[in-house]
Amino acid sequence: MAPVRIATRRSALARWQASLVGERLGRYELVEVHTAGDRDQASSLAEIGGQGVFVKEVQAAVVRGEADIAVHSAKDLPTAAGPLLLAAVLERADARDAIVGARLEELAIGARVGTSAPRRAAQLRLLRPDLEVVSIRGNIATRLGRVGELDAIVMAVAALERLGLEEPPWWPLPEEVLCPQAGQGAIAVECAPDADGLIERLRSLDDDRSRREIEAERAVLAAFGTGCALPLGARAHADGSSLRLRAVAVDPDGTRQLEVEREGVDPATLGATVAEVLRRLGADALVGARP
Repeated sequence: MAPVRIATRRSALARWQASLVGERLGRYELVEVHTAGDRDQASSLAEIGGQGVFVKEVQAAVVRGEADIAVHSAKDLPTAAGPLLLAAVLERADARDAIVGARLEELAIGARVGTSAPRRAAQLRLLRPDLEVVSIRGNIATRLGRVGELDAIVMAVAALERLGLEEPPWWPLPEEVLCPQAGQGAIAVECAPDADGLIERLRSLDDDRSRREIEAERAVLAAFGTGCALPLGARAHADGSSLRLRAVAVDPDGTRQLEVEREGVDPATLGATVAEVLRRLGADALVGARP
């Protein structure tokens, strides 16, 4: 059997995730793609295309026939339907954020904390309005290298754990403190919608619990027509057939947060319900979404 060609970003984390998928499938080879989000690490993600800046060119490699599947961090997937089928969601890792370099409660007044995510920045300002939140971009090594110049940075626990990073020291932040990005900690695998044999192979990688959680979370973002460009967090927990979903919308300057939590069975319906309640509470105006 020919090796499965896996399209992936060139970053160390992306290659680790793609290799994990490949090892579970058997023989594989990586098709590395230099995405717009990787090429331009100075501009904000919104300035260089917003949703899909780490995904679209990886998907295009499959569409062109240069790769068989595409592997992404689920949090990077646009909520709008794309050209490929979401064939598998691997068992989710830790979805929490982590603060790197210093404990949140130990940071002095005026301490500088770096992040590239509007969601993290807004929640940090809400929690600690005395901090200076600094926008940073770059790969994991680049961002970690800013610790020292900055007092701390915020990153995903899953990224730190997958790469085995212990220095600088880091501490997970409870989900009640920083509500995670929709899909954070999950690996998504896409293929062509007509690749029947491949779809069947990928089904063995799919974790139903993780898929249902991220479907509910992504349904919240879809209702706002956004990915990670707005200060919105969503985290679902599956327990048997039921789901509990919590979502937050935060004023970018951290002065106000809206929070909704509901339970349900159908992920899409639950996510849409939570989003609707947030919107009735004024989330569109709060986060700057377009109704």
